[in-house]
Amino acid sequence: MLLRELFEREDNSVAIIFGRFNPPHFGHVDAWKEAAKFSNWYVGTNQSTQGPKDPLPFEIKIEAMKTMYPEIEDHLVAEQSWFTLAAMVFKRHGEQSILRIVTDPQDKDIYVPMIQKQNGLEGPHGYYKFASIEWEKADRKSEASLVRKAVKENNPQDFEKYSGVPADTVVAGRPYFELVRKYMLPYMQAEEEKLRKQQERDQAKAAKELGKQKKTKKTEPEQDVAEDAEPIDREFFLVKKLGRLGKMVVNNPKLWAKYSEAIDNDDNDWIIGLIQEGTGADKNEVMNLDQLFGDIGGGAGRLVDFAWAVKEGTWDEDFMEPYRQHRSQDNEVGEMYQGRNRTLKHHLSKSITPTKGVEKSAKKSAGNFLRK
Repeated sequence: MLLRELFEREDNSVAIIFGRFNPPHFGHVDAWKEAAKFSNWYVGTNQSTQGPKDPLPFEIKIEAMKTMYPEIEDHLVAEQSWFTLAAMVFKRHGEQSILRIVTDPQDKDIYVPMIQKQNGLEGPHGYYKFASIEWEKADRKSEASLVRKAVKENNPQDFEKYSGVPADTVVAGRPYFELVRKYMLPYMQAEEEKLRKQQERDQAKAAKELGKQKKTKKTEPEQDVAEDAEPIDREFFLVKKLGRLGKMVVNNPKLWAKYSEAIDNDDNDWIIGLIQEGTGADKNEVMNLDQLFGDIGGGAGRLVDFAWAVKEGTWDEDFMEPYRQHRSQDNEVGEMYQGRNRTLKHHLSKSITPTKGVEKSAKKSAGNFLRK
């Protein structure tokens, strides 16, 4: 009697599983196999939604699903949610059926109670009233987000790891990795454009902050920049302006916060834009100054650290004195500066807060970053 009841229970069961499956991977396949243990089973997936987290068009996604698990073909249905899928199944199998929700423990706590709560209630999703609604466990073994991340990073090895199939598996006439990358590319380009525009907004905001600082800044004697250096030409003028800019950055909390963030993230493009805005130099002039300070070996040898030097009180030793040494023809003075710079580098290793940008080799010029 018990075996008969168990048989009838299983025969009345209908298993369903729903997801974007975009792109499908081996974890999805294992979940579909759990649903396939029942005589009646359906796999629902959205037909209309697309976006950076849902890049494959419906037809392409279906081809990928069938390639990875051919048995799924007669069980695929286009639905928009767990609820519309349940309503469709109810129309086919009736209220004597037991609905089996196949999902992992994490999603179980979200969807199963919601689906159970709607049992017997009319809603925008439609109507269903099953004899009971139960949960069937399917372990989460991979993530579609990790597959997309591998594609975004152009990493076929990680793609194979997280998708569970070779990167050259043919889907819809193309290698699977290339196929997913093709449909992700427009979203990747849109993201890059969004980041570019955000950088432009940040630079414009920094320029605005500099403008405010210039208007309110009182005239101060130029004690931090030696006036007895070699001829005041364009190059020397820009070095002096860089020192003034460093003061502005240090004295403006918002600007200092953004500058520190750029240093931490190695965002040298933003700092170069800041230097251009603050000194009036063009990009070539900034790169030339960066190369110059890298060559003459003053302090950390990185132009992007100009404001750190001002904050630490080492602007003159870090930048101006090496520059004056460079401009000087006096070998005796040059030897004096070389000794001072050796002491200075030891001082900097202790006094400047080590960050992602500053902790790199003192001899490595930020110009290297610009050319990457």
